Amino acid sequence: MIGKELLPVDHFVPVAPTKESLEYADLRTLDLSRYDDGPEARAELAEELRLAMTTQGFFILINHGLTEDEITRQVDIGHHIITNTPVDEKKRLAAPIVEEGSYFGFKPLGHWQAGPGVRDRVENFNVYRDMKLRPQPETMHPYMPEVQSFIDF
Repeated sequence: MIGKELLPVDHFVPVAPTKESLEYADLRTLDLSRYDDGPEARAELAEELRLAMTTQGFFILINHGLTEDEITRQVDIGHHIITNTPVDEKKRLAAPIVEEGSYFGFKPLGHWQAGPGVRDRVENFNVYRDMKLRPQPETMHPYMPEVQSFIDF
């Protein structure tokens, strides 16, 4: 990643896990350390990924080469962007989900209907691999080299 001193950013603190006894889905685990084990191992990984994406849509990725600190740092930067970008800028940089089928930009709370009269409670910001292709929020500008380095990993 970037070898210079990192700009400060507030740490994101997630909500505590539920204390309810719930059944959770058993997600598939993809071990990327197997990638270099040859074509057969890569074919097996591809099949595991296909099954994960066509059955549950989620999976656990291990041995990918990123540290927990690097991942946490990106979550913190994302939290900074979501919480510090003004509403008018979020609207201006809204993802054209319906118009273009693109998720790059801000998705506001309540965009999707989860049921009759029930809107989603998820707000997010998606960035394209080449951040120069679309405008980015001002809150992201100081972190763009770091985020790009993470994307390019």
